[in-house]
Amino acid sequence: MEHHEVINDATLPLLCNVAVSHAKAGAHMVAPSDMMDGRIAAIREALDAAGFSNVSIMSYARNMRLLIMDHSVMRSILHQDLVTVGIPNG
Repeated sequence: MEHHEVINDATLPLLCNVAVSHAKAGAHMVAPSDMMDGRIAAIREALDAAGFSNVSIMSYARNMRLLIMDHSVMRSILHQDLVTVGIPNG
């Protein structure tokens, strides 16, 4: 931040490096935690330039949906997993 303003462009190379690093490690998708101006385009360009045009970018809206998914669904899934491995739910 400078003068109470976010300096978005200064972080673009860092985000691109992280996305490419994840792709090199085998990620099939990257999911940036925000959607500030230019980030997705920059990440896409970096992935493409590094030969990872097949790596997807998850939208922030979808990313947030996963975080706020209905808790009863999550409890049900967790309960099933615990029962499967023999851990009592309680």
